[in-house]
Amino acid sequence: MEGGLLSPNLTTFLHTIINFLIVLLVLRLFVYKPLTNHMKKRRDTIKEALEQAEKARAELAEIKAAGEEERKKARREAEEIIANAVREAEKAKREIIQQAREESKRIIAATQEEVKHEKEKALLDLKENVVSLAILAASKVAEQSVDEKAGKKLVSDFLDNLDLRSVGGGAKV
Repeated sequence: MEGGLLSPNLTTFLHTIINFLIVLLVLRLFVYKPLTNHMKKRRDTIKEALEQAEKARAELAEIKAAGEEERKKARREAEEIIANAVREAEKAKREIIQQAREESKRIIAATQEEVKHEKEKALLDLKENVVSLAILAASKVAEQSVDEKAGKKLVSDFLDNLDLRSVGGGAKV
């Protein structure tokens, strides 16, 4: 060595430069390119995953909004069904009440008619009883035999002209 350790040597310098370039070329071919390719693939994978996550987030928001809308629609339909049921129940209630009123009016009218007939029947029975009693009383009083037919006619005519209100019967027959 000519000048010592610290003196420049051109051949060593050139060998160092050539070795450096060879190492650089080998590193570039075997390390840098695969590493950059791998990093590019990784970046693309991450970018794609982020895009998918954003799509999924947007779809979730749409599904959530649609679910909320369906829930609101179902609630409106349920309220509508309940309102219809209440209206129908009120209508049925009114109809039942109306039918009950009509039925009670019919029953009252039928009862009044029946009472009227029973009253007329009772008055006729009473008239017949009074006629019989009058004939019996008249025959006892006169102690004579009165023809039953003639007696009935006589008492019947008398009772037809008699005002029962004055006697306490309540109505003129």
